[in-house]
Amino acid sequence: MDNEFNYNNAYEELEYNLRRQIYTRKLLPKQKINSETQFARYYKISRSTVRKALEKLENEGLIKKVRGSGTFVTDEKERSGYRSHVISSNTKQRQVLFLSFSTAFSEKTLYMPDTFHPIFNGLSKVFNAYRYNLLVAHVTPQWEPPACLLNGDVAGIVFHGNVSTDFWNQYMRHLPCIGLQHFNHDFDCSWVMLDNYNRTYQMMSHLSRLGHRKIAFFSHGMEKKSLREANLNAFNELKESGLAIEKTWEIIVPKLRVDGELYPESTLPDFSKDIAAIFKTDDPPTACICQGEHVALERAFEKIGLEIPKDVSLISASNILLREDRMVPLTYICDRLEDICIKAAQMMVELLDSNNAVENIMVLVRPKLIIGKTTAEPAISKK
Repeated sequence: MDNEFNYNNAYEELEYNLRRQIYTRKLLPKQKINSETQFARYYKISRSTVRKALEKLENEGLIKKVRGSGTFVTDEKERSGYRSHVISSNTKQRQVLFLSFSTAFSEKTLYMPDTFHPIFNGLSKVFNAYRYNLLVAHVTPQWEPPACLLNGDVAGIVFHGNVSTDFWNQYMRHLPCIGLQHFNHDFDCSWVMLDNYNRTYQMMSHLSRLGHRKIAFFSHGMEKKSLREANLNAFNELKESGLAIEKTWEIIVPKLRVDGELYPESTLPDFSKDIAAIFKTDDPPTACICQGEHVALERAFEKIGLEIPKDVSLISASNILLREDRMVPLTYICDRLEDICIKAAQMMVELLDSNNAVENIMVLVRPKLIIGKTTAEPAISKK
């Protein structure tokens, strides 16, 4: 059981766990779930309390009861046909939608643990405390809104990804909205964003203090202009310490797109040729900042005969705090996605619960540098 939250009612822990298991595909569409008796025994609550949790999920279209057979997870088609008249107006006022857009990543990527868990946990920590239900939906390149948005079943939206002006005007602008990461000047709402400048600054200054002066940037599919600008701005502030940067040291490898959506790789990518072109030269960089895929990048360095951190120091990035069970603990920047979502949820609750108008704001969340053993003084300095 999940003991991370303070539950207001006895049924909320069961409701939370089932909702997360459905959204993360641990419970698959058409899969039968436990009986009321089994849930009651496991959670040490009454069957009537179990029934209350199941009724809430059934009203949201996540599960359905089949007479004589049991209770099953619904499939996507059944959810898209979900009718709002089964939900009371009071319940609608207590539902917040997390809306993901394929302009950021695919639905498959959304539900990967390192992406979905910090989002779901961060939002749920706050909404659970204030007795709001969290709904989750994804918008594909066809820009079809989820049924809950069409039916007016949500009180507010926390969204992630670039949104078309037409979609915003038609489905979102009339609701309280909090945007994550993908800032748009035209949308009148509040935003919570990672401080990308500080992100790069912390990584570069750490390498600079170790004595590195030639730093490469590696990215698998980094397409955000804001990230590139942050890299350049951080370099400009630190260049007085003797840092050198060359355009040829920026390695951006395209990421797989299917029908315009970013998809996770089915196999570990091989970046050895891209890395060799930069690091197997007469005067190569001594360190590399990696914007994702650090395992594949470590393999690439190994393949071309370079050892981390003896030959090359490596800093990577992660949405979450990583487990410390690696043979060589990684030096990385934690982007604190869960904290970003906690702040967004707090702002949403303030919007929904305040009797007075709440002004739109932008909040920058400072990332956290975790120093492991993949960074060290450059080999030349050691000599």
